[in-house]
Amino acid sequence: MSASRGANTARSIVDELLGRDTTREIWTGNYAKVIPLSVQDFDLSAVLPPVFYMFRFGHRRGKGKFLEVFGSPSGSEKERKQTATVERIATKLAEGEDFEGFRGESETAILGDLLLTFCLENAKRALVSFR
Repeated sequence: MSASRGANTARSIVDELLGRDTTREIWTGNYAKVIPLSVQDFDLSAVLPPVFYMFRFGHRRGKGKFLEVFGSPSGSEKERKQTATVERIATKLAEGEDFEGFRGESETAILGDLLLTFCLENAKRALVSFR
C-alpha cells in the first residue's frame, strides 16, 4: 500500500512526466528559469527602508506629494487627479535631471508607455493618447 501511495506524490508525478534529470533540476528553490523578474541595477538600500516600514505598520509612510508634483497647481483634489495624466507625468519626468534621452515627443511617448507597463494604470483602464 505504501508503494502505491508513493507513486501518487507530486514529485513522483513530475518525475514521471518530465524525467528524473529535469525533476532533479527544478525540484529545488534555485531554478532561475522560472523567476518572473529581471534584476536591474538599482540601489537596494533605497528600496528596503520603505518596504520594512510597510511590513511593520501595514501601510506606506505619509501622504506623499504625487498630486503636488504631477497634478495641476490649482483646483479641487478631483480636478488635480484628473490632470495627473500619464502624458503629464512622462513630460515632467523627462524634464528632470534623472531621465536622459526622453526629451523629444516620441521619446516622451515611449516613457509614458513604459510607465503604463511597469508603474501606473489609467483610471478604468482608459486608452492614452499622446499629442
